[in-house]
Amino acid sequence: MRKVLAIVQKNLKVLLRSRSSALVIILGPLFLMFLVGMAFNTSDPYKIRLGWYASDVTDMTSSYVEKISEGYPIEQYATLASCIDDIKLGRIHTCIAFPPGLGVYNNMTQE
Repeated sequence: MRKVLAIVQKNLKVLLRSRSSALVIILGPLFLMFLVGMAFNTSDPYKIRLGWYASDVTDMTSSYVEKISEGYPIEQYATLASCIDDIKLGRIHTCIAFPPGLGVYNNMTQE
């Protein structure tokens, strides 16, 4: 055990004598932590791109789309097939298909 401590003590003395070595030992891990932090930066929203399709746009559909667009970019599609094609091409991540006649009638939800 004493031999190990003597070796560590000797290495620390050599390290402290050379300023460039000490600088690399101290700043190297800090620089590495900075790079890893930049790689895994999750302060932004997840940047999910959405598409939506509705055969007939109702007030409830518009309300849903307006609420979703507050947090994510969303794009309207003329057909469900074009929305699905853009998923396959990687332009959007998901497609929301609203059923025809979506709304509230007589205090009951119609789907």
